[in-house]
Amino acid sequence: MSTHIGNRYMLKEAIVPAGGLIYNAVDRSLQRDVIIYLINKESGEDSEQIMRVLGKVSRFTDPRFMHILDIGLDERRIYAVLKKNNGQPLLRGLKHHSFKLNEILQHIYELGKGLLEALEEGIGNFSVTAENIWLTDKGGLMVIDYWTEGEAARRGVKGLGGLLYQLCTRSHMIPVNEELFTKNLRASLDDLTAHQADALLLIARQAFQEQLSLSSFMMHLHDLLRDMRPEEKASQTDYRHVATDKEPEPRYRGNSTDKEPPSRYRHVPDDEEDEELYDEDSDEFDDSESATLLQKIKDKRLWAAISLICLAVVAGCVFRGWLQSGNTENADAPPAVTKERTGQDTLPAEQPDHDAAPADHSDSEDGQETNPQSTDHADTGERLSGETDISGDQGSVMVPALIGLTREEAEKSALSAGLHYEFFLEFNEQEQGTVFKQEPEAGTQVPKGGKVTFWVSKGPR
Repeated sequence: MSTHIGNRYMLKEAIVPAGGLIYNAVDRSLQRDVIIYLINKESGEDSEQIMRVLGKVSRFTDPRFMHILDIGLDERRIYAVLKKNNGQPLLRGLKHHSFKLNEILQHIYELGKGLLEALEEGIGNFSVTAENIWLTDKGGLMVIDYWTEGEAARRGVKGLGGLLYQLCTRSHMIPVNEELFTKNLRASLDDLTAHQADALLLIARQAFQEQLSLSSFMMHLHDLLRDMRPEEKASQTDYRHVATDKEPEPRYRGNSTDKEPPSRYRHVPDDEEDEELYDEDSDEFDDSESATLLQKIKDKRLWAAISLICLAVVAGCVFRGWLQSGNTENADAPPAVTKERTGQDTLPAEQPDHDAAPADHSDSEDGQETNPQSTDHADTGERLSGETDISGDQGSVMVPALIGLTREEAEKSALSAGLHYEFFLEFNEQEQGTVFKQEPEAGTQVPKGGKVTFWVSKGPR
């Protein structure tokens, strides 16, 4: 097999075989280490469909998912270029990990929050068990492949339950028999009190049986984590000594019967789940981080509804204006002056000459000479263009993935692909200087010499 992907990437050593093959690699264009995920395309599969899916998920950025930097088709191989994260596949370190039980539950909870974020973007049905998880050198867990549909037993809530089993028992295999699943999991819970172990086993069994929605699973797991906090356990122990004059509850040794845990861990029927999870007056989910997550979900839905209404109003106004003006609008509008082959910016015709200095004599904000292919008006947030004379406009090229890159990296990537570029500076939650949006989408075929537009974050307001 060739060790080169196009003229840009060079494969180094293989990491692990999965649905495809994962390699350490080098991006020779930007001189950086990356990870290449080669996808084994089954016979009869539509390459364009796979590329469309990859283009969609490449816009999603979350610290619990390995970020996609680029996608492409080389000969008969489809590849995704992932941001380099030091570490190894979880399967490789599963038997030797040093996670304590409360850390395992916190990791499962964090991945659950990542699944909620992905579902908000219409991304789901990927595997979340150990074979699709990356273990970073800082002890974090990240989803590797979130564009391929996983087996039903390894995705969603049941998949998180399977990952919980794998981490607790250090086993690669997940039993298909519920009794064996419960027995092996129970034997690994020595660090929990009896009622905590019963609560965790109930959550795991309900996840195994697919009786919990993701929101309900998260709520029960959150309650269990709160109960396991040292300061809360200490206060509960002191209370038992004073009020009952009895010894603290014995540690769980795996011989407890499967009794229903206290009511705080009870299973919530499906018709009650959403109401309990999102009730702002409820005290069962009052942790500041979790409350922030729930508020964020509600805010996203509210802003989505407001955006749709505003879009409809604007579209109606534009359509009405078009009907009234007829063809006179085109006759009255001054033509835009575009100098695509000189490296100058595209400026509206009505802008006075004294407001714009020549691009190749302007200075950037840090005192360095500005690239003649772009002009920086970072304080105004107006459109910025980087158009250059690219010879050989014959044929078509694939739009590279720019989201997650710095502005300079995005410019180099666009030019390497044979495209003009244009970018905007806008306030955004992403880190300042990071690309958070692009048009057309990554993977789209456009004429060579065409234009790609991207948006660069100015940081939060």
